[in-house]
Amino acid sequence: MPQHKRSLALIYSVNPFGADHQSHEHDPFYTEQYAGRMEQLGLVGGLPPDVLNADKVRYAFRTQLFYQRDG
Repeated sequence: MPQHKRSLALIYSVNPFGADHQSHEHDPFYTEQYAGRMEQLGLVGGLPPDVLNADKVRYAFRTQLFYQRDG
Protein backbone atom coordinates (compact mmCIF):
# COMPACT_ATOMS: atom_id res chain seq x y z
CA MET A 1 0.00 0.00 0.00
CA PRO A 2 1.94 3.03 -1.25
CA GLN A 3 0.13 5.44 1.06
CA HIS A 4 1.86 3.68 3.96
CA LYS A 5 5.11 2.66 2.25
CA ARG A 6 6.44 5.86 0.74
CA SER A 7 9.34 4.37 -1.21
CA LEU A 8 6.87 1.95 -2.80
CA ALA A 9 4.90 4.94 -4.09
CA LEU A 10 8.12 6.37 -5.51
CA ILE A 11 9.04 3.10 -7.24
CA TYR A 12 5.53 2.78 -8.65
CA SER A 13 5.99 6.14 -10.34
CA VAL A 14 9.53 5.69 -11.75
CA ASN A 15 9.96 1.96 -12.33
CA PRO A 16 10.67 1.30 -16.03
CA PHE A 17 8.53 -1.85 -15.80
CA GLY A 18 5.47 -0.15 -14.32
CA ALA A 19 4.01 -0.36 -10.85
CA ASP A 20 5.75 -3.47 -9.58
CA HIS A 21 5.80 -4.21 -5.85
CA GLN A 22 8.54 -6.81 -6.31
CA SER A 23 11.20 -4.56 -7.83
CA HIS A 24 12.77 -3.34 -4.57
CA GLU A 25 12.70 -3.80 -0.80
CA HIS A 26 9.65 -2.52 1.00
CA ASP A 27 9.93 0.23 3.59
CA PRO A 28 9.63 -2.01 6.69
CA PHE A 29 13.00 -3.58 5.78
CA TYR A 30 14.75 -0.22 6.27
CA THR A 31 14.57 -0.50 10.04
CA GLU A 32 17.00 -1.46 12.78
CA GLN A 33 15.63 -5.02 12.71
CA TYR A 34 17.16 -5.54 9.25
CA ALA A 35 20.26 -3.38 9.73
CA GLY A 36 22.71 -6.11 8.70
CA ARG A 37 20.86 -6.75 5.48
CA MET A 38 20.74 -3.06 4.58
CA GLU A 39 24.39 -2.46 5.51
CA GLN A 40 25.34 -4.83 2.68
CA LEU A 41 23.86 -2.21 0.34
CA GLY A 42 25.59 0.70 2.08
CA LEU A 43 22.45 1.75 3.94
CA VAL A 44 22.70 2.38 7.67
CA GLY A 45 20.14 3.29 10.27
CA GLY A 46 16.53 3.13 9.30
CA LEU A 47 13.46 5.21 8.74
CA PRO A 48 9.76 4.83 9.51
CA PRO A 49 7.75 3.46 6.58
CA ASP A 50 5.72 6.66 6.17
CA VAL A 51 8.77 8.94 5.62
CA LEU A 52 9.96 10.01 2.17
CA ASN A 53 13.19 12.03 2.22
CA ALA A 54 16.59 11.89 0.51
CA ASP A 55 17.67 8.84 2.56
CA LYS A 56 14.51 6.94 1.66
CA VAL A 57 14.97 7.80 -2.03
CA ARG A 58 18.54 6.46 -1.83
CA TYR A 59 17.16 3.30 -0.19
CA ALA A 60 14.61 2.81 -2.98
CA PHE A 61 17.24 3.39 -5.66
CA ARG A 62 19.84 1.03 -4.20
CA THR A 63 17.41 -1.78 -3.50
CA GLN A 64 15.91 -1.43 -6.98
CA LEU A 65 19.39 -1.73 -8.51
CA PHE A 66 20.06 -4.78 -6.35
CA TYR A 67 16.85 -6.47 -7.49
CA GLN A 68 17.66 -5.77 -11.15
CA ARG A 69 21.22 -7.09 -11.22
CA ASP A 70 22.05 -10.16 -13.24
CA GLY A 71 23.18 -13.43 -11.79
